[in-house]
Amino acid sequence: MIQRVIFLLKYYVYWVSIFIFSKILFIAYQFQMSKDVEFNSLISAVQKGLVMDISISGYILMLTSLILSFCVMMKGKSYSSFLRIMNMFFLIISFFILVGDLELYRNWGFHVDSTPLFYLKTPKDAFASVSIWLVLGLLLLIVVLVYVCDLIYRRTIQSSLNKLKWGRLYMFPIFLFVTASMIIPIRGGLKLAPLNPGALYFHENIYVNHVAINPVWNLMYSLKKLDDLEKDYDFLEKDKLGGIIDSLYKESKTFKKVLKTERPNVVLILLESFSAKTIEVLGGLPGITPNINKYSKEGILFKNMYACGNRSDKGIPAVLSAYPCHPGNSILKYPAKSEKLPCLAKDFAKMGYGTSFYYGGDVNFANIRQFVTTGGFKKIVVDEDFDPKYNKSKWGVHDHVMFERFYNDMMKEKDPFFKMVFTLSSHEPFDVPMKKVIKGNSIGKKYLNSVYYTDKCLGVFIEKCKKSKIWDNTLFVMIADHGVRHPDNDLVSSPKSYKIPMLWMGGVLKEDSFSVETYASQIDLARTLLCQLNADNKQYLYSRNLFADSKESFSFYTYNDGVTFINDSICSIFDNTSKKYIGKDKVRELRGRALLQSFYNDFKNR
Repeated sequence: MIQRVIFLLKYYVYWVSIFIFSKILFIAYQFQMSKDVEFNSLISAVQKGLVMDISISGYILMLTSLILSFCVMMKGKSYSSFLRIMNMFFLIISFFILVGDLELYRNWGFHVDSTPLFYLKTPKDAFASVSIWLVLGLLLLIVVLVYVCDLIYRRTIQSSLNKLKWGRLYMFPIFLFVTASMIIPIRGGLKLAPLNPGALYFHENIYVNHVAINPVWNLMYSLKKLDDLEKDYDFLEKDKLGGIIDSLYKESKTFKKVLKTERPNVVLILLESFSAKTIEVLGGLPGITPNINKYSKEGILFKNMYACGNRSDKGIPAVLSAYPCHPGNSILKYPAKSEKLPCLAKDFAKMGYGTSFYYGGDVNFANIRQFVTTGGFKKIVVDEDFDPKYNKSKWGVHDHVMFERFYNDMMKEKDPFFKMVFTLSSHEPFDVPMKKVIKGNSIGKKYLNSVYYTDKCLGVFIEKCKKSKIWDNTLFVMIADHGVRHPDNDLVSSPKSYKIPMLWMGGVLKEDSFSVETYASQIDLARTLLCQLNADNKQYLYSRNLFADSKESFSFYTYNDGVTFINDSICSIFDNTSKKYIGKDKVRELRGRALLQSFYNDFKNR
């Protein structure tokens, strides 16, 4: 009996060791972030995360013991073979998650959770972001890791297993006891509250806290909460909450008129993954976006604009519907909710405008088709509307082809029109039909090169528009769908990952150029634009008129279960997982939490 208990303990240690090794692999893979962290902090994270490694190993041992309790009469050799097959199954599943998480975290800044499952509804687009060589490399890594761990299993676990005599009925209660006892490590000990991700947060650097998290455990936890819309975002009492929100959205009714007419054509250009880090006039790198730099001197540049979230399916409703981003989900995942949102296309249609949406990729991705269709766009042009010879990138039609089609169709439009084009070439894997201008093969360099390409395409398009009949009566609005962590691999919570450009230009502007210093978010576009057109905008509850004579200056964005409130004097980052303010300054600012609570109440009730 003792030998069998020792065997189960050895099997337990075997799995705990695998997960400890996976953390070391994670640290090495995220070298760009790890090198900026003190070594002792990383060691502490591995130690802190041991409780979660023990927990997920407990799940494996619980399932193993439960199955084996019903197989106690099997003969020794059959028993051994059965257990190896079961272990191989666990290895394959675990390493698919662990290795996949390496690349996902490098790009998204958070561990694998239920989010990628949403994108798998359109697998072609989901995998378009990833190079085939990277996929093959990751698959090879999975094969190697599974083989090595299976080899260790055969030489350490299975070899001792074969020496034991099996097929004894008294083993049944032993396995049942082991199964039941695993509830203790699974829940993280004997404490009243079970283990949760926040219990492992101990460091001011969120990356260090993420090192402690076990990706397999995190995915299971996320799936368990998949349909849970009752998150703990009730920070403030109703009266106090209302007072804070009212003060933030109090603004004067008088505002600066920047357009020559209230009936201009409007062209909305949504720039994929354009970060302020790539734009020199916003404090970014020089030479990446020469055209936007030039046009900023010809139009209205919003110098402190922030994205509301970190993905396109969050940025699109933020821009078109002025709707803030759910920290973990996109409202596009809930058609019954998203179809109730207001949308700029609907408002323009009511004013007699023709409305159209252009995108060179698969519009079915992330439920975008449903949203733009119910949102009031009468004409939708996507990848399948182009000759197949132009559908050469992994995401679809490259930006120079899309802008050419967009321009030609625009010249056929009758005034007034509201047209939107969503670029795609600056999306992962950043493959563009242009000789490299930014040298280097790193992800960061490829990203910069793709942004340069799209900026070049944008420049060609704008110059043609300037010479056309529509220029004098058209407003061009350029804004990004979200920022990125590239090229510096900033933290997922960092303001640098969310600062984006917004630029207005066109012959319809009264002044040649000026800058708006007010801190703002994507959601402020809707009310700002509609006020210029003297159109109804009351339905945009979270939007502000950025040209109002008096208003509160602030931005806020949500990230993976957290919220940031930022203005010209503070930056307050609250992480809801740990229930703590994070960052070097750790500014305790209630307004960000109030905004998240208010928005989330609205999200649940839609």
